[in-house]
Amino acid sequence: LDVLIDAMPRLVEQSPDAKLLLVGGGPRETALRAQAAASPASDAIRFVGRVPHDQVERYYALTQVLAYPRKHSRLTDLVTPLKPLESMAQGKLVCASDVGGHRELVEDGVTGRLFTPDDPQACADALAAMLAHPETWPAMRAAGRRHVEERHDWARNASRYQIIYQGLLGLDSQSGLGAAA
Repeated sequence: LDVLIDAMPRLVEQSPDAKLLLVGGGPRETALRAQAAASPASDAIRFVGRVPHDQVERYYALTQVLAYPRKHSRLTDLVTPLKPLESMAQGKLVCASDVGGHRELVEDGVTGRLFTPDDPQACADALAAMLAHPETWPAMRAAGRRHVEERHDWARNASRYQIIYQGLLGLDSQSGLGAAA
């Protein structure tokens, strides 16, 4: 989130009406609040803090674009995050750093936007490009939602895993019988 806060002055230069809403908390909250307060774009940054689970949808409804600026690391290259997936399932626009876990979810320019990780300027530019072209939003929202439905549906995932596990066990995926039977 420090990259996103650093991107805000650049984003506000390009999109003067842009606002950053940070919902949640954690061990870095105090440092992030201080960073935001010191930012030239501090007037455009709002912290809400932790909210009860039943109020999360209310904050999603306030947003146009959800930004996910993960830093580049082995973990972010290997682990697919759930929050962008949840956002896409709700028909929200997603702008995320170009790390492995995000590349699994976001096809740049189709289901969302990707930007160079750890780069506030790239983050600001990607967000500004999205905000400057609202005519692309309906298609991008629909493509994101479709991606989730087609590739991340639990029933479909379970059937894919069943085939993989049966193969590993030497079972015929059609009959469930062992290959030797």
